[in-house]
Amino acid sequence: MLHHVINLDTGKGWYFKARTPYEAMAQLRYWLACSDGRAAQLPINKTTSGLHLYIVYRNETYAVRN
Repeated sequence: MLHHVINLDTGKGWYFKARTPYEAMAQLRYWLACSDGRAAQLPINKTTSGLHLYIVYRNETYAVRN
């Protein structure tokens, strides 16, 4: 299944092939870590409602619908 991850600050998006939204965010974290190793330690957060997962990296928020 494809999951659309969006940078909420720029509007740019990426598609990741993953079974779950969490796996898609883990793939995003890996992709970010390719250029900045510190990104590998970023927590994957869940909104209060549980409808979205998000990562904050360099003051930009990346999100996917859960």
